Amino acid sequence: FYNYNFDYNRYLNRRWSISSGLQMSKLEFYIDGSINVPFDIADLDMFVINGIDNQLQTRNGGEPDAGLKIELLEGVELSEGDILNVQTALGLSINAIELPILINYHLYKSRFEFAIGAGLSIEYLRFRQTEAELFLFKDNQRINKTSIQQAFIENNIDKSFYLKFGTKYLINKNINFGLTTSINLSEPIFSSLSAGMYYRFL
Repeated sequence: FYNYNFDYNRYLNRRWSISSGLQMSKLEFYIDGSINVPFDIADLDMFVINGIDNQLQTRNGGEPDAGLKIELLEGVELSEGDILNVQTALGLSINAIELPILINYHLYKSRFEFAIGAGLSIEYLRFRQTEAELFLFKDNQRINKTSIQQAFIENNIDKSFYLKFGTKYLINKNINFGLTTSINLSEPIFSSLSAGMYYRFL
């Protein structure tokens, strides 16, 4: 995970300011997991069945969807309530570029400045998933043929609402050191904590 922030503050007066800037975040993680789940007839639309009518089926009896299909080995039969062990491994990454606009209220005590702000951010989000292979086991025996979900990339433009809390120590009238917490109310995973040196143009 990394996060880079470029901040700009415009003070309207001693108490109020407007802030903007550019924020770039990237989150990467790898999932290598196993889970036991009961087989339910409601999940039938995921299966290319050899043992349940030997055909593609969906919940509503219509055409199968274009998602991941799991083809069972010859002779495998499933019954409602069977416990299936599902194993898969895949990589995920999320890139975000954000343009926030916030209104801030400031308080001062000695050399410390405290600020609370609220506003919204326009975001460009890029989701990427690597190719993933899925393995299905029943009673410790693999029961599916090779099932691969293809890699994909998805791009979105969205907005989020933010709360921001900050503290700065005023070294002199131009230079200060600050610590800021930004809470993304819409996507908490993109909340951040940052520290840095700031120069104020008077």
